[in-house]
Amino acid sequence: MRRPPPPPNAAAGAPVDPSAAGSSGWPAEASGDALGDERGDDLGDPSGSGWSDAPRPGDPRAARPVRPGPSGDGAFAARYQVGALLGRGGMGVVHAARDHSLGRDVAIKEVAAEAAADPGAQGRLAREAAITARLDHPGIVAVHDTGRLPDGRLYYTMRLVRGRTLTRRVADAADPAARRALLRSLLAAAEAVAAAHAAGVVHRDLKPDNILIGPHGETQVVDWGLAAPASDAADRWADLPGEAATGPVGTPRWMAPEQAQAAAPDPRHDVFALGRMVAWALGEEGLAAAPELAAIAARATAPQPRDRYPNAGAFAEDLLAWFEGRRVGAHPYTGRELLLRTARAWRAPLLVAGVGLLSVVFAVAAGWYSTNRSLDRALAAEAQAADTLAALQRDDAVEATRAGARQAAETLALSVLRRREDPLARGVFAAFGRVDRPRLLSEQAGPSCAWSWLPPGAAWVLCGGDDEVSRWERGQRRWTVPLSTRGGAMNDGEVVVFDAAGGVWALDAETGAQRGAWSRATGDWALVGGQRRIFVGGQPLDQLEAAPSGCKGRLQAGARRADGRLAVICDDGVLLLGDPTVAPPLRVQTAVHGDHVATSLVWTPGGAVLVGSLRGRLSSSSGETGAVLGVGNTDLGAIFDMDVSFDGRLVALNGAEGGVGLWSLQAGALLAELPAGRPRSVAFSADGLSIHDGSLRSWRTPSGAPSVLQAGAGLADLSVSSDGQRVLTAGGEGWVGRTDLRTGVVERLPMGDRVVKMVVEAGDGLLATGMAEPFLALLGADGRWSPLPGARPLRRVAALSDSSIVGIDMDGGIFRWLRPSLAPERLFEDRLFVDMERDGEALIVLDSLGEVARLDGGRLTTLLRRPGARAAAARGPWLVVADREAVWLRGPSGERLLKAPGASLLDVAISPDRRRVAAPSVDGLIRVWELESGVLVGVLPGHRERVVAVEFAPNGDLVSASWDHSARVWDLSRLDQPLDALIDEVETAWR
Repeated sequence: MRRPPPPPNAAAGAPVDPSAAGSSGWPAEASGDALGDERGDDLGDPSGSGWSDAPRPGDPRAARPVRPGPSGDGAFAARYQVGALLGRGGMGVVHAARDHSLGRDVAIKEVAAEAAADPGAQGRLAREAAITARLDHPGIVAVHDTGRLPDGRLYYTMRLVRGRTLTRRVADAADPAARRALLRSLLAAAEAVAAAHAAGVVHRDLKPDNILIGPHGETQVVDWGLAAPASDAADRWADLPGEAATGPVGTPRWMAPEQAQAAAPDPRHDVFALGRMVAWALGEEGLAAAPELAAIAARATAPQPRDRYPNAGAFAEDLLAWFEGRRVGAHPYTGRELLLRTARAWRAPLLVAGVGLLSVVFAVAAGWYSTNRSLDRALAAEAQAADTLAALQRDDAVEATRAGARQAAETLALSVLRRREDPLARGVFAAFGRVDRPRLLSEQAGPSCAWSWLPPGAAWVLCGGDDEVSRWERGQRRWTVPLSTRGGAMNDGEVVVFDAAGGVWALDAETGAQRGAWSRATGDWALVGGQRRIFVGGQPLDQLEAAPSGCKGRLQAGARRADGRLAVICDDGVLLLGDPTVAPPLRVQTAVHGDHVATSLVWTPGGAVLVGSLRGRLSSSSGETGAVLGVGNTDLGAIFDMDVSFDGRLVALNGAEGGVGLWSLQAGALLAELPAGRPRSVAFSADGLSIHDGSLRSWRTPSGAPSVLQAGAGLADLSVSSDGQRVLTAGGEGWVGRTDLRTGVVERLPMGDRVVKMVVEAGDGLLATGMAEPFLALLGADGRWSPLPGARPLRRVAALSDSSIVGIDMDGGIFRWLRPSLAPERLFEDRLFVDMERDGEALIVLDSLGEVARLDGGRLTTLLRRPGARAAAARGPWLVVADREAVWLRGPSGERLLKAPGASLLDVAISPDRRRVAAPSVDGLIRVWELESGVLVGVLPGHRERVVAVEFAPNGDLVSASWDHSARVWDLSRLDQPLDALIDEVETAWR
């Protein structure tokens, strides 16, 4: 199998963290987000109340002094009194504030303290303020003022937006009719975006989280941080400060295909996002009931920009036509529909003009006859619209698969398969490997809360909001306290709740009686999850004289262990460990800072400290030494809360996006994702995991190894052990990974500073090669690497059972070591070989001219020639060769060409049972065909970047390696599963 070189980020000479070696199951480091763009800072309020945190008369918060602003004294401090934190991102922070000059509540957005020295951050905020201020529309948040803080950081003030996001409103919609009613808000948002398009500006990050709906239906489009002038309007906006964000910007789920390829700003990018939101808001049932809306969504999300509405104004006009009962331009009406519309439009004249009724009937009949002739064309157009809808659902299923959202992925893929067989939809079911689905054990009604908290064991629910906080057990209210709160937890047997101004109230857990109160505790922490509350001796940590030193900026998160040991992390990523009442804390720098500023922290039963970040990063460190145990990335957004299972095997991640993630601490990877609405709280119990999101559900958590094997850098090679129990991976991390496919536990075998090119089994050990330098070494039973003499820069290597080792040289020829201790001999030095694959004790080699040959000892036997071939493999009587856009087969039933237009195939493999052939490609997909029939039975999604290698395990599973820092295990038995069985499984699991 041909192995392309490692990705550009796999640079030679990268230092290896010795603490990362061993069997922690975590990659030592992760490179960050795939897009790397500024996604905006408007995180909203986890309580679900949006930016509407100003205290009302009679609210207990109103009597509390608002905390001092984070920005110093002077004119700014004299005018603005800064209150609660509303949102935080990599570039800026947003606070509620009181404008004393005009006597009104506002929101203040300022450059974050950690980005103060970054001119780019200052310029981006200035640009955002300038664009938003010049977009004069009621549906676009108004900018009031701008200036600089005493320390030089830029800020601007804007209207304090009151409302809930469209995401939350759709989640709360009880039925399809309620969802359909929300389209009026989408229409209002489209009209606001249309005003921006008319002004020459493209939003570039439209999504439900950026559409806020007020209590009276008022709609605002927020977060214009990524907005940029359209290509034809650049001259009108030439005076904008700063530089526009470049590259692929936006949120992947809502991005147009060409936007993901870094296309220039175009109004049709926003149109695509609007159309996708229509389909998402209505769901499959809603679209099926409203074919005109389905047509609007299909046209807005057409794969080619030229087929979409030209701008949001045209989109809004068609949507308004649907609301007003007029003809929708995107919908191909049948003759019957046109007749009914005509009859409805002319019913009054028809009743009045009785004398002319007969002539009208004849006219309508003639029209019906004429229209009926085009009925077939109309039906064909409707079928095309249905195909477009299926393609949209399939695309969403692929994105959900990549994010690990199994419920959404399987539900969407099943919707496609109900209409027709689809290889990509089939591939979705293979993507989750052999991990069993979570199983719903019980469900009971629970309280509806603005926020909630579950204690360990999930025996009861703490429920709070704007008016009261209460304790609920078995669906019954136990006590209620009239108190406006924004979060809560337990501390030393007491209920501790937080108000919007940072005030803390301690309540008796059994009766609700007040035990204590503090005017301020932990600053802005009160707006985030319960794990950010740190108390010592019943006092908030930031009011203690013994508060940890060495923390620059604010304390971000923390937790106390039962023995009194504290773990606190600062916004610069410094982790402080120890008991502050005994000795100064241990100070450790982590990877959770900048865009990945910490949002939650928890201790594990084994004594490790887990830190969740604003952008879904999870970091594990030793609670004793601070040594990094691993870092992994999720697609869950900001991780606001975490809970660790009693056995220390799993951690539940309560993120800002998607469902509740279940992270395997053994494997350092996401095992599953459980569906849940918002707001929500999580806690492990003896039975499994409990989730409260209005209902209280208990889930049996899945077991086994994750289907995704995380790495800290792009992978270049993989190999499955002969017994199928382990997978070996090689790449840019300076070590070889050996993963147990039964448990997911990863053992890391360091190779110094080398980039590892490939790895294979060699008897009882391993054989690995480096890339940046000639290096070939065997790993012995003693765990040490032994270099082979005469090492060469090898493109591919194989170890045979007679202890000989064969490699194809990058400079030409084949080198053979008859014994690992002997110098190699060189064969066929006048030929350049590009691939080699083992077939029993023989080797199949492919040269640069496309000649495939069998190598037995020192003899080559030509099998075929296929110019342009990239990879070859053989198993028994079957020989397969892959070129850029096709796989060529030769076997007992003859020869066949399997086409893959535009795929750019990179590798090829045959299953052990000689039933299937798999070929990966640059686009991250893997195609699977039946060998005998040549039928494409599956297209496997999941990887985000090119897949460089595939190999079958003895049980028929497929394993793949990618530049996207991961290997995946695919359960190909799912490709054969009858549709009825799939329907039964999915509906039972996700009911």
